[in-house]
Amino acid sequence: MEQETVRVRNEFHQGLRAFIARRVSSPADVEDILQDVFLRIHKNIATVKRPGRLAAWIFQVTRNVIADHYRAIGKRKEIPLGLSAENPTGVNETRISVAEAGSVSKSPQRELSACLRPMIKRLPEHYREAVILVELEGMTGNAAAERLGLSVSGVKSRVQRGRTKLKEMLTVCCHIELDPRRGIADYEPRDLTCRLCDP
Repeated sequence: MEQETVRVRNEFHQGLRAFIARRVSSPADVEDILQDVFLRIHKNIATVKRPGRLAAWIFQVTRNVIADHYRAIGKRKEIPLGLSAENPTGVNETRISVAEAGSVSKSPQRELSACLRPMIKRLPEHYREAVILVELEGMTGNAAAERLGLSVSGVKSRVQRGRTKLKEMLTVCCHIELDPRRGIADYEPRDLTCRLCDP
């Protein structure tokens, strides 16, 4: 079992650290949670009966440890919304309580939206330009068509194809569960070593 734990640590270490850092405010806490995750993996890895479900199990263990972290804080001291390892100062951010931060950290829409910008960068240039203008900058189809020297239908086609490619990238990385209104209810990484979300 020791060998399996070492293999898991080597394979998932970087992916898990990034996963935790997107949900936890303090870099020191990220490291503590990561160590707790590997401790739980070591103690319980023998309970995983199907090797194909290992990544999903690791993901669930990690989410549980993060939830435990927020529960343990207890006090409702305030931290800035958006505070993370990448933005340790949280300057000009809205302030929320620790209890609210716990629920924000688990918003699947918020977590997946962080993946979209790096994925947009991976799109072929002609799709990327159209998606950025229409979806990120909010340009109308007419304005984007004029900017790109295309017909309106040409822009719409590129945006639609860009969306399709983004959906393909997301589904390669994650199994996404939809609610009755076709919104994102939850998701589960298929592979924590996936690099499609990396900037």
